Amino acid sequence: MLLVFIVAIIAVVALFMFYSQFPSANPAKGTFNDFTTPIATPNNLISSLTVNRSVTVSGLQLTITKVQQAGSFSDANKHSGRYTVRVYLKTHNSGQEPADVDFVNRMRLLLPDGQSIAPQVLSLSPLTMPKASQAGFIDFPLQNTVRLEGAMVRFDTNTTVPFTAQ
Repeated sequence: MLLVFIVAIIAVVALFMFYSQFPSANPAKGTFNDFTTPIATPNNLISSLTVNRSVTVSGLQLTITKVQQAGSFSDANKHSGRYTVRVYLKTHNSGQEPADVDFVNRMRLLLPDGQSIAPQVLSLSPLTMPKASQAGFIDFPLQNTVRLEGAMVRFDTNTTVPFTAQ
């Protein structure tokens, strides 16, 4: 009898823990049960540039679609700089093997004055499966604003993508 009671309590607690992870459906508060990802918005947008340039790194096609500089972004909690440069990327692996790109250790934002900035936050998986694509962003912290045109991203010693408008 005691065992049945303990199992019932554990089941109720487990059910509560599972159910509490879902957003509540309350249109008055702007929440729904459709599991949509909110679109990030820049706070204090400084500049924005459409780039649309592609390169191939380790068998993975990388396309920088857009670059934005802002005080912060609504979906970013980590900030080590006063400003953030967000690089929007699309990746596509057209090969037969998984492609692995270590964005954190290989990618750098090169500023017009020669500074090299390491990424702080990224939303991309380093592994892209065969015939698969993904889209996301990589954030670079800055202490001061920069002119986006003239800056570039370096993926390795031989591969850079300049930020120029398309």
